Amino acid sequence: MTEGKQTVRVGGMSESGYGIATLEHFRNEKLGNYTVLFVGPWTPEKLREIGRFCRKENMRFVMDEMVNRLTGEITGGYATIRAEVLKTLSEYADVCDGSLLMCEYGGLMFYWPWSTVAESRTLPPPAADSAEAARNTEQRMREAIACARAKGLKSPFICIEACGVAASFLYRAGIDRVDLEVIYTPELERGYAAVKGASLAFGKPYFGVDMAMVWYGGSQHDELWAKRWRTSLFHAFLRGADPIYAEHGVMDYKALGKHYGTDHPQVRRFRSILAEVADYASKHPRPTGFPEGAIGVIQGRFDGFTGAGQTHLWGQRKNEDFRLGAPDRSWELFERLYRRRSWENREKYGDADFSGNPPLGQADIIPFDAPDELFSRYKALIFLGRNSMDDTLYRKLIRFVQNGGQLLMCAAHLNASVLPSGAYEPFRNGDWSELFGVRLAGADGGTLPCGIKFKAEPSCGWRFPLWSPNCDPKYTDGGFPLGKLENADAEVLAVASDRFVDGKWSDAMQGVLYAKTLGRGCAVLVNSLDYPGADGLRNLYGFLMDSCCEANQDYPKVECSDRVRFATYAHPEGRVLYFLNTEERLSQDVILHAAPGREEAFTLAPGEILEKRLT
Repeated sequence: MTEGKQTVRVGGMSESGYGIATLEHFRNEKLGNYTVLFVGPWTPEKLREIGRFCRKENMRFVMDEMVNRLTGEITGGYATIRAEVLKTLSEYADVCDGSLLMCEYGGLMFYWPWSTVAESRTLPPPAADSAEAARNTEQRMREAIACARAKGLKSPFICIEACGVAASFLYRAGIDRVDLEVIYTPELERGYAAVKGASLAFGKPYFGVDMAMVWYGGSQHDELWAKRWRTSLFHAFLRGADPIYAEHGVMDYKALGKHYGTDHPQVRRFRSILAEVADYASKHPRPTGFPEGAIGVIQGRFDGFTGAGQTHLWGQRKNEDFRLGAPDRSWELFERLYRRRSWENREKYGDADFSGNPPLGQADIIPFDAPDELFSRYKALIFLGRNSMDDTLYRKLIRFVQNGGQLLMCAAHLNASVLPSGAYEPFRNGDWSELFGVRLAGADGGTLPCGIKFKAEPSCGWRFPLWSPNCDPKYTDGGFPLGKLENADAEVLAVASDRFVDGKWSDAMQGVLYAKTLGRGCAVLVNSLDYPGADGLRNLYGFLMDSCCEANQDYPKVECSDRVRFATYAHPEGRVLYFLNTEERLSQDVILHAAPGREEAFTLAPGEILEKRLT
């Protein structure tokens, strides 16, 4: 490690059937310096071999999962040797990073199908509302951790979790480190954003990544498969993960109807790609800490959404009141932050288009109960999924805006109800004047009749199509339920319209978008009692997200397609940027705007990762 930098740990899982042979391949083929023990039981004798090898070769290991996920008890293979295993681990504490615990607990609690979990003794009980369900879920997690500690399992406890949005739940319960299991779905950026955001919120210095390529990266072992594997490893490096390790595949490929041995060409290539990334990490120490971000997306209070095929909130699989709906589909809009706008988009402004990645390359998902200090890192905060507003969160948002922040949310996010399918209960009886400058006089404002017309732009610099009162209404996607809002001291930014000719702006027009300047910041409210995932709202809300990102582009700024991913790291000597071309066969042009009047154009070869230092 050099000052202000750290060498990212790279490696893979070791299965007990291969014993020390996996680590011998690590040494001989330079596959990295980190291993996670898996597929046990690992006997005391094998653990001593692992410990001695790690000491000699300057490696570290993580102990296998010893608790059965469905029963909460010590697994059969470890039941009779637990004491000796724990004694052995204590002998090699200097090279042991901790133990796996509650892996995929989010699956057990939230998104695994009922047929998988029906016999589990660790499920949360039925709940009447989201508040009770959240408490029950956290309590079940706490009980599992307490049981592990009581049985003497080696801490810190590390949970491998496929849905990053569950990270905050795990940290609240007491897990020490969450490692994102990459399963190669469109939710990938969301998973990274949530694990990183939760790690920041709970003061964790690292999060790892378990690359589940063998089971989830595709079944055709062709060029695109191999390049997907390589890109995913470098993407994890760029994203801030440490350690980065292969779940399976180092010694064989046994999944999806295939069975390749250790010396099979496909397995050898799998290892050679891992070796390439390990070599890169050793030669490119990364700045300490996580990559920067300007945009934060709030994971709301009692929002039990995780994704990955989840059907019901908070594990309440037998209660249809908890079935997912439009509030949960709102999270699909997160991926919009990582999509470049099309050329024919008439709502792009300026001399250059910086869409395709969020400002600085990263957006984070921040738990609602994160400290003010974390909120203040971001220029703007956006609400997407469910939220049950309370005074603590409301006051926190006021402080954020007063200190210069920008806020975007819907009236739906000001619902105080804890019932997942209950009637709307406006927070503070609808008096939102302090934050948004409006009051809700009733939840019976009708439905947006056709579309909207933008009347003004907020003080925070977001750009809107200000065409005049006489033009086609915009965002005519079917409408959404409006609240009956009274304006206290807000500015009306957009109004409802069902015709081309409105003549001139009038106070009688129904307000749809409001903004209030508060302190040094600005709060923007969409007058919708439904969430951003609703069919009639998602395009409008997505446009507002685009406008927010555009307004908060600051140096360094990057022009590139959304096939390029980049990250910006702070360093005592200046910023460090990493660029990754995720295209398998096509080069990608990039323009880096380091400062006003200081531009650099370069081309990334297919699959290339490139480091740029700015001083």
